[in-house]
Amino acid sequence: MNNREEWNSLSPEEQETFRKERREKKKAARALNDLKTLTKEEAVFVKQNLPLPGNQRKKLKQGKTKKKKNWQEKYTLNSKIFLEDVSQTLINSPRTISLDVEQFMYNNRILEVGITIVENGIVTPKHFIIKEHYKNRNKTNVCNLDDNKDGFIFESTLISIKDLHNVLIENIKDSLIVGHAFDNDIKMLKRYFDFSKNEVVDTQHVAKYFRKDPKQMALSKMLAEYEIEHEGLHNAGNDAYYTLMVMYHMLNINEKGKLNGK
Repeated sequence: MNNREEWNSLSPEEQETFRKERREKKKAARALNDLKTLTKEEAVFVKQNLPLPGNQRKKLKQGKTKKKKNWQEKYTLNSKIFLEDVSQTLINSPRTISLDVEQFMYNNRILEVGITIVENGIVTPKHFIIKEHYKNRNKTNVCNLDDNKDGFIFESTLISIKDLHNVLIENIKDSLIVGHAFDNDIKMLKRYFDFSKNEVVDTQHVAKYFRKDPKQMALSKMLAEYEIEHEGLHNAGNDAYYTLMVMYHMLNINEKGKLNGK
């Protein structure tokens, strides 16, 4: 319809027909646009001009279309097989490392990296402090964590941030990686190392299967639960070492070797 004069020339019946055609065209255009984000099942409803069931349309706009499994289903489904697979993976791995990172409370600046290596029957804990960030200290009254970068129970190594890439390549290699709440560590280290080729086992994730409990569990609580003597937590080197010990205890695996230098 080009102008008001043409519209007025139409009969009431013709005007209603025009309105109906326009509504159908707009509806078809919206449906076509929505098809890009709808699931196959939802697309069928749209194509048939049927309303989506429930409150799905609103959820779709909010980006909540994926149905999340409840924790009982997620963490008990084949949990025995999952835990057996994790145990065999750890036992059969020729080289396993545990990795932990400490971050500055105000930004994503890396303060420390802890790596514990298990290879050829020897457990070797390592702790690297970034010298450019040595003076950056976390404070309990701000982030509820004391800075403990000088509290490694073995011997620390001071490195430059520009050397971190080579340190990670040298120590991680083709190892199986064990971490605690490891997604955060990957986010911090992905600029310096590509983790896509490494298999990763997260103690917090395994604990959910093991305990059939969805709650996140701090490393300190896991150490207490398995009665593992520990000291100097929130030091990346110590946390990496104790994370590995927690994994072995949780899966009832004997430690693969003796501590380097002990």
